[in-house]
Amino acid sequence: KAFTSSEWSHIAIISTRPGADTTVLEASTNRAQLWDCDEKKALSGVERLGVLDKVYCGFYDKVALRLLVLPGENIGTASLSGFDNGSAFTQSRRSSSNSRLQIESQIENFYARQRGKPYEEFRSEMVEGAFDFNTGNGHNESLFCSEFTSAAYLDVGLWTAGHKIASNVMPQEFASDGESEKASYMPLPMRLTNEIYLRRTQRFAQGRCVLFPAQCECGGKQQIAYATTFACWWEPCGSVLQFWFGSAWDAGFGLNVEIFMIVIGCVWV
Repeated sequence: KAFTSSEWSHIAIISTRPGADTTVLEASTNRAQLWDCDEKKALSGVERLGVLDKVYCGFYDKVALRLLVLPGENIGTASLSGFDNGSAFTQSRRSSSNSRLQIESQIENFYARQRGKPYEEFRSEMVEGAFDFNTGNGHNESLFCSEFTSAAYLDVGLWTAGHKIASNVMPQEFASDGESEKASYMPLPMRLTNEIYLRRTQRFAQGRCVLFPAQCECGGKQQIAYATTFACWWEPCGSVLQFWFGSAWDAGFGLNVEIFMIVIGCVWV
């Protein structure tokens, strides 16, 4: 997030297939080792995960949705409350219009073509993408999260070609104040709503699918439970800035290391 000046570290697509469970399509390291809904085992790379398993796995302190609105639709958010109790999800207002069904079908077809590809192995491509240095389609035999999502948008026509190639897109560009909005990547009158923030996504300390395995959406239990030690290099975890300013910013070094660095810095000054 710091390297790309982004509020977000990850981006994915929520798939709302008619007559099927709502799932997350993504390219991910799957650090929580959640089960893939299609393969019924923990994978990484391009995969399909249960949406509640993903949101409440414990690894994300902040999650937001942006709903796709097509011409003639009026999207509300009342029935997104299933996220708040961590038990169910229904889309706010499903349209059976041919255009929406076609988009959903095209996204699923795109996912089927990418399914099983590993997470980005060419790390230099991710760094170069942050500076728009990549050319062509990049190394599309492996994908990182925003590359997968932007490639899907381009493939189905949610973004018009010519603005950017997929391997140069970072998560921040999907935000309501990101480059995709400023440069109008999405042809009007289609639009995405502003961010709808989900409350208390870390309410299940170790992960919802760890504490309540019977509720796991895709079968298997979350294999790696979340712990605060994942967020820092040295225990105890936390940030001096949080004590001083109530800041949500955490360098991730751990309190002891941060205090040591501040003392050395003050002595140096």
